[in-house]
Amino acid sequence: MTCFKLPKSLYKRIQSALTRFWWDSKHGIKKMCWVTWNQLTCSKKDGGLGFGDIESFNDALLAKISWNLGKAIGNGESTNIWYDSWLSSTEPLTPTGPPTEASKDLKVSDLIEEQSKDWNTDKINELFPDLLSTIKAIKPSKTLVCDSHIWLATKSGNYSTKTGYHLSVIDKARPTTREPNSTSFCWNSLVWQGNFSPKMKTFLWKIIKGALPTGENLSKRGFQAAGPCLRCGEMETAEHLFLHCSYTKKIWDLLPFSMNPRISDRQSFIAGLQAGHRAVCLPPTGITSGPLFPWVCWQIWRACNALSFEIRISEEETMIKAIVSARDWQTAQIKVDTKGSTSGKVLHSLPTDTVEIFSDAAWKEDLRASGSEWIINRNSSTIHQGSDFNGNVSSPLVGEALAVRSALEHAARLGFTKISLKSDCQTLINAITRKESIKECFGILGDIENLISQFQFVFFSLVSRTANSLAVSLAKNALACTPTSL
Repeated sequence: MTCFKLPKSLYKRIQSALTRFWWDSKHGIKKMCWVTWNQLTCSKKDGGLGFGDIESFNDALLAKISWNLGKAIGNGESTNIWYDSWLSSTEPLTPTGPPTEASKDLKVSDLIEEQSKDWNTDKINELFPDLLSTIKAIKPSKTLVCDSHIWLATKSGNYSTKTGYHLSVIDKARPTTREPNSTSFCWNSLVWQGNFSPKMKTFLWKIIKGALPTGENLSKRGFQAAGPCLRCGEMETAEHLFLHCSYTKKIWDLLPFSMNPRISDRQSFIAGLQAGHRAVCLPPTGITSGPLFPWVCWQIWRACNALSFEIRISEEETMIKAIVSARDWQTAQIKVDTKGSTSGKVLHSLPTDTVEIFSDAAWKEDLRASGSEWIINRNSSTIHQGSDFNGNVSSPLVGEALAVRSALEHAARLGFTKISLKSDCQTLINAITRKESIKECFGILGDIENLISQFQFVFFSLVSRTANSLAVSLAKNALACTPTSL
């Protein structure tokens, strides 16, 4: 699958094998497929089971979705202003053409001033007056870092099979499979991330998706004799079986909830599930975490199946079984730490003559601007500080990166060779220390890496916002000093 495109006939054979594996219990004995393959391949948060679509996965492994590639701007020398996707780090955008004969071969570097390494506003206004703010929000490299292709679907800009698969599935434009009357229903919080067993999660999914062989679902498949409820003779829908049947109502009334959630009065199973999720059991039951609702539904279903074989289980027995099952499972999840744990900070011995640099940035969304501040300390005394105002800053992260770059530039200019730079932006510190890419800060991170090579010793560390409070305050002051031109 990573080397060539598979034929569609093979996709169907693999899909058939996966379908039979999920629905059948024994080899050679086919059972009913209650849910379509397209619904099964939807993500769990959209009501599916997250099964892999073989064709989309093949496309992702082959990285055939090249339309989602973009260019990150460094020095701009290898990026054509008209034909490369360079205007956005999240979607493939190019300027609207057609280009003139004089400009069709221009590179992005032709829009950058040679001395300042900043955008040439006059040139941009001449070619793309409507894109001035968009282009100026891109921060080119000051140290001539080369341009790079990026994958627009990830934060880092690096390609991953997971995002390739996701985009391939979206590209197929499948119809939505969300439940028609459950626009506010959250699959993750109410089902998949619930504090109950995986078996209960799959059971709830089957009820909601109509994949449980209730009388109503069987009658839709041609089993007319299977429609009525064995206890009261009404149509055995999911709502009737788990909420409205007289047998079920008594079970819900017997349960020791702190406040009666009136689950049996709910009109739909989803409404009952939401009410059961909020219900709290009284302490004597031993149910300390997680809802009791799934376990009760499971025992109701078991009692219904037992009745088919003329085995009657009382309401009290069903209730007790549900409480015991929930309590036993929750008790089994408690992990006892027998080894103990220790925690503490790792102390780093810094070379002598190392100066500390505190940097921070303040960002204002409506202005799309940031204020940068850096403070250089030696032996806990401030020996230098500086600030910048930066316009056309697309996010707080870009502002933080600009502040670190400015701090390093000034430290190098002042002749310091050993520095310890501290910032309260964890994402940025991780990207610098782990050499990870962030596509919106591509040129800035490239400059930071080049500036690091100018020092004998550089150490980056994360500090709390409280420890960085002076830089935070001064950065806000730098942002408040908005140039009148804005």
